[in-house]
Amino acid sequence: MCGAACRLFIDFELTGEARSRMVCPMRSSLIFALLAGGVLQACISGAAEMRALPRAMQGRWGWSDAPCLNPEDEGNVRVAARTVHFGVSRYDLDHIAVIARDSSIHATATVWEEGYEESQPGSLVLRVQGSDGLLIGTDNAPDDQHVYVRCTG
Repeated sequence: MCGAACRLFIDFELTGEARSRMVCPMRSSLIFALLAGGVLQACISGAAEMRALPRAMQGRWGWSDAPCLNPEDEGNVRVAARTVHFGVSRYDLDHIAVIARDSSIHATATVWEEGYEESQPGSLVLRVQGSDGLLIGTDNAPDDQHVYVRCTG
């Protein structure tokens, strides 16, 4: 294995499969591997950098089933590859990393809030919960994480 000097980079293909590239400064070659089921198995513990949020997280999510009935409801969250848009705020993701121990996504962001002329720095935590849930927490309320439900249609 590469040892503690490795950094793991992950690219999510359009198919949703993860392809990783381990860069080891102590070696001259790159090691490529296919990761099955989104489980991170790397030569390091810690974070793996990503270019975009995984497809499994992208789409429209509701605070509960009721907001899903109305796409314009402020209880909806729209998650894209590099943006998370709440009813009145938008997080443009700057840096995205997977934390291997629990597969959660931690991201730093530029936050745009309705009513404010300037952006501010912020952060998000996201983690898929089962087949139709997405846990989201923001730096505004780190202890107030909520599991949103996937909206269909």
